Amino acid sequence: MNLFQKIGIVWQKVSLVQRALLIAIVLTFIVIGVLLTNWARRPDMRMLYQQLSPEEAPLNPLDGSPRYQLLTPICGAAPLRQAIGRSSKSSK
Repeated sequence: MNLFQKIGIVWQKVSLVQRALLIAIVLTFIVIGVLLTNWARRPDMRMLYQQLSPEEAPLNPLDGSPRYQLLTPICGAAPLRQAIGRSSKSSK
């Protein structure tokens, strides 16, 4: 006897009220599972620090440096731009 046959036998033995209660419990668990999954997947991000001076900024516990960094280009264009800027100043 497989699982579905056992469930069918039990389903036939229970009353109508018990069937309705079982269906309500199963649907409740499904709805709660979907709501919890959606809630857990949504990140909750908020601004922690705003308008801090470099002295007030939190420090990295590993090396004591500020946690913020100035963004620099990842391509090799920065040295080229600096060279062009120096050459244009010297030609004036």
